[in-house]
Amino acid sequence: MREVKQGVMVLFKRKFLCAALITLSANLAYGNMKEDVAFLNELYKQERYDMAVSESKKFIVNYPDSKYNKNICERMAKVYFIKKDYKEAEIYFQKLLTEYKLKKDEKKEVSSYLYRINMIYGNTVKANEYAKEFETDEKVLEKTFYDSGVILLNNGKNPDAVREFSKVVNIKGDYYEPAILYLAMGLYNNGQYGDSLKYLDFYNGLQSQSKDIPLLTYLYGSSFYKLNDSNKAAAYFEEGLKNYPNDSYSKKGRITLIEIYTNRGEIEKALMLYSEIDRESDRKTGARVLGDYFLSKNEYKRAINFYDTIGENKSDGVRYTYAYAHYKLSNYKKAVSEFEKINDSRYLLNSRYYLVLSCYNMKDYKKAVSFEKYLPEYEMDGKKYIDLCVVFANSYYEMGENTKSYEYYKGIYKDYPTADNLYRVIVLETKIDAEKNLEASFEKYKTEFPEDKNYKKDIYLAVGNYYYKKGRTADAEKIYKDYMKTDNNIEVGNNLVNLLINEKKYSEVIHYLNMMEETNDSSYLKGIAYMGVGEYAKADEFLAPLKNKEGIGKELKEKVTYNIIKNNFLWEKYEEVIKEGEEYLAGAYIYGLDDIVDRMGLSYYRLGNYEKAREYFAKLAVVPEYSGYAKFQTADSYFAEKNYKKAKEEYKLVYTEKSGKKYEEEAKYWELNCDLSLNDKESYLVESESFLKNYPNSSYIRNILSIRGEILKGAGNSAEAVKEYENLYEKSELAEEKDTTIEKIVELYDETENIEAKSQWIEKFSDKYKKSYYKSLAYREKGMVSEAQAEEKILIENEKYKDYALINLANDYFNEEKYTEAEKNYKAVRELESSQYKDLAIFQMGNIYAVKGENDKAEVELSKVFVLYPESQYVIPAKLKLADVYDAKGDKSKAKEGYKELLNDKKAGEYKEYLTEKLLFISLEEKNRGEAEKYYGELQKINKEIAAKYDDFMKTETEENKEEQ
Repeated sequence: MREVKQGVMVLFKRKFLCAALITLSANLAYGNMKEDVAFLNELYKQERYDMAVSESKKFIVNYPDSKYNKNICERMAKVYFIKKDYKEAEIYFQKLLTEYKLKKDEKKEVSSYLYRINMIYGNTVKANEYAKEFETDEKVLEKTFYDSGVILLNNGKNPDAVREFSKVVNIKGDYYEPAILYLAMGLYNNGQYGDSLKYLDFYNGLQSQSKDIPLLTYLYGSSFYKLNDSNKAAAYFEEGLKNYPNDSYSKKGRITLIEIYTNRGEIEKALMLYSEIDRESDRKTGARVLGDYFLSKNEYKRAINFYDTIGENKSDGVRYTYAYAHYKLSNYKKAVSEFEKINDSRYLLNSRYYLVLSCYNMKDYKKAVSFEKYLPEYEMDGKKYIDLCVVFANSYYEMGENTKSYEYYKGIYKDYPTADNLYRVIVLETKIDAEKNLEASFEKYKTEFPEDKNYKKDIYLAVGNYYYKKGRTADAEKIYKDYMKTDNNIEVGNNLVNLLINEKKYSEVIHYLNMMEETNDSSYLKGIAYMGVGEYAKADEFLAPLKNKEGIGKELKEKVTYNIIKNNFLWEKYEEVIKEGEEYLAGAYIYGLDDIVDRMGLSYYRLGNYEKAREYFAKLAVVPEYSGYAKFQTADSYFAEKNYKKAKEEYKLVYTEKSGKKYEEEAKYWELNCDLSLNDKESYLVESESFLKNYPNSSYIRNILSIRGEILKGAGNSAEAVKEYENLYEKSELAEEKDTTIEKIVELYDETENIEAKSQWIEKFSDKYKKSYYKSLAYREKGMVSEAQAEEKILIENEKYKDYALINLANDYFNEEKYTEAEKNYKAVRELESSQYKDLAIFQMGNIYAVKGENDKAEVELSKVFVLYPESQYVIPAKLKLADVYDAKGDKSKAKEGYKELLNDKKAGEYKEYLTEKLLFISLEEKNRGEAEKYYGELQKINKEIAAKYDDFMKTETEENKEEQ
């Protein structure tokens, strides 16, 4: 509803401000006050009300006795009122009443404002108190009630507005006519459509030229529509559009008319009407109506097109239908993103239902089960409840959480005992190893669903396979045989044959494979059966005698000879394959000739005779259907020979002809490997980029992306390498693969010092311990020690990262001088079976003992560092600390020896200053003048300031020597 005109109030804003300005301008003082008043006038003229009010408050504070304060107070009150800040307005209107002397008319005006303010707040009693001030002035009274009604109507307080307009109607003054119309509007807004029509009729009957006919027409149409009289409603809305096409209420009526047309099925009329909309807000509202219509007709794409017109700022009701349309079109990702934005409780139940189904259809099982907590809310809706149970059951199954899946299907079967549901229960009982329950369920299936054909094979296979894996061979055998008594299924039969072969029940194998008497054919089939299960020697026992047996038919002999070669190939007897293959090709055989040539070529290949292999692949290449395959094998032989340049040329030839097209992807992949083997990294990057574009679903993509990343990383192009790894991450399916890729990305961001990006990727680790490890590293890099320690306490649980966690915690305790805790953690590192930190742990324990004054223990631990780990980075620090320990013990000889050894060790160069000073000090203590002068001179070269500390000692020594002389 457009905002109702407030009678004279539409002109009020400018009028009262201008009047106030005139009043102030006429009474200007001089000096500072004059300037401030002029400033206020300009602020109000320019409608800069926020600053005007702020400056007005300052004016009153600065000039508390000014005669202009009354006018200023009035202006502030009215500005707050216009800005709908009624609390502040009330404060200043009250201030006018209590602090300033007002004329009678002024009091009436202020009381009128205070009446309206209190009516807005629902303070009727207080409002009526103010009304007493002007109750005898009918003009003021009527205008006050009318303006109050308008404000209440615009604020949605329809019952109060109706009462105010009723008072105006009873007065029958200047606002009589509009009050009747707005009274009808208030009744309509309040849902009193019949009463609204009565007043609309009354208003319509008035003999007046100033009636608001567009609004009247709109209210007629809306009231009839609410009373389900669509025909009358449509007539009024059509009349409004015809007679007053540019009026806002006629345009608003157009939306309801579109809804009426769609309800009637007059979609063309609705669409025509929609095309005439010129206001953006109306276009969006109309789009909602048409979107809902097409949704109801299952025309989801058209529905979405209209919903898209609304833009992003959709109500939850529209967003729900929009998301539902995407769901129906299988646009699950978009559906999820929209369903997730819904917060209105009226739509939450259904939106969550379809959100779960969308996640499931997207195979985002983890997200689907995250809504499991809402399942009880669907107990009153049987279908949705069961649907969600099935989704959660299947999701847990896909996630490998078979126990949770099983619990769901048990419940589903209890409520809906069908063969379908029992089948799922049985399968899950095999997964969770519920042996006793499985036995009961299998018996239940056989007794309750004896005629079932849909699930029988799968159930017998599942139970039989389970028993076989459990070692219950006899039970598995019985189940397979029971099935084969009434049904003949290859898969069940193969399982039975495999079981019988493993049990060496060959007579039964023959029975189930051949179902015939002992003949040349049955012997042949036995050989085939043994070859099929990898028993090549046993297969040869049946096949070889048949080759030269008299009376054997030509066709069978040909098949026997062919399968002997095939059996030897599978047996990896490649020389036999070549020998017998040559005989086969030289004979009159035609069965499987191409396959024999292929196996001979492959035999030479596997024996490392690549040139000979290529001869046979060349023969095979003349056969059109084998041409591409043969050329690929030829190229492969050059690759195996490490002739990568030639191999690349041959791979290219594979897919240049039609028969090789099916090998194109694989040939191009191996072309790339040729570039890699030739160390032509530039070519690899160019060609692999083309490969990725042409084969976006290739099984080789992850390997290629990984190699590209390594090449770019090696070339120092970290940004591009990251892109490759990010792409690899998206393409990877296994959590372990994703985590490995994340490690590479984190490493690159670490090199480029992109801390924010690195942190974001660390959060994507699926492995709890890898995530904690990298978070620990990141926290320590930022100096966030307590946060790092929290992660390291998690890592202690994991064998891979335990030593890392322990050494860091130990070092922290050491730095905090908590030596007992530090020692405990260092010992834990040392007790690990293997750790890269053992040398550091031993070194630090030596330091702890040294700090505690336990020098003998310190000596042992520090010695272990360079004895057990001579290549350790802590050898020099340990030797230095050991020399300090000797010094602390008073063993100057050993200390001196240790310092001297280190001073002569190039690896201890960073400690040269410290070592020189220590030796100088010891020389002075020993009064060894020669050595003291030597080290003093060395120290002066290294650090004159440090050497200067010993100047007096050296002079004293010199003087003492002179005296002694």
